[in-house]
Amino acid sequence: MKFIKIGALSTSELQYIARQEEVDKWEEMSRQELIDCIEEIYEENISPDNFSRPKHLAGIPRVSPSLIQDFPRFETLPRQYPETVIYLIQKDPSWGYVFWSICHTDQEKLEERYGKFETEIKVLCYEDGCSHDIFNFMVDYNDLQWTVNFPEPGKEYQVKLFALTKTGEEKEIVSSEKLRISSNLLLQRESFTEKEKALILSSFVTKHRKTIDNKQVTEIINNINIQKGNTNEK
Repeated sequence: MKFIKIGALSTSELQYIARQEEVDKWEEMSRQELIDCIEEIYEENISPDNFSRPKHLAGIPRVSPSLIQDFPRFETLPRQYPETVIYLIQKDPSWGYVFWSICHTDQEKLEERYGKFETEIKVLCYEDGCSHDIFNFMVDYNDLQWTVNFPEPGKEYQVKLFALTKTGEEKEIVSSEKLRISSNLLLQRESFTEKEKALILSSFVTKHRKTIDNKQVTEIINNINIQKGNTNEK
């Protein structure tokens, strides 16, 4: 069961996986080449006939899916559940996951009322009690999860699933609960000791002295630089 679409990962996350999988010349690959390569690795390694663990998951105990079935109280999770729901879960201050499903009964009712329809997801941001659309995107009938961006951490967000009819009307199917996205806690610190600065920066730099390509990391480093009196962003 896939929880994350490989194509929805950031380029730095794709490069990290490729590096852990020891892919040749991963640094020179384009984003699409990385996606194709990783998908091919997963298709080869994670299958019922050939279950081998990707290298970056080597620390997790290896359990074959076929063996799990032999344990009591274990069964394969269904692809979707018989209910119409949508959930928004925070990954970090800038990204989150959306999971949803439409039960067959509701699907049939919607088709009877509107005919064949497309599905659309809207991401809303709330401020001072008012909401505004951040962005929206179309999803296929077989899609059940997606990755969304939070452009303004610290605010409330909500996702809604709509049926888009042939006439162009938007009919709301289901909405998630509002979720307040936590800000980067390190950015809320007014000052750092020299030891704390060294510790924080060391965890953001690779052994080749390259800074990790990540929005939160960049914000933290810029914040530390400002405290040092260096206002040049890196």
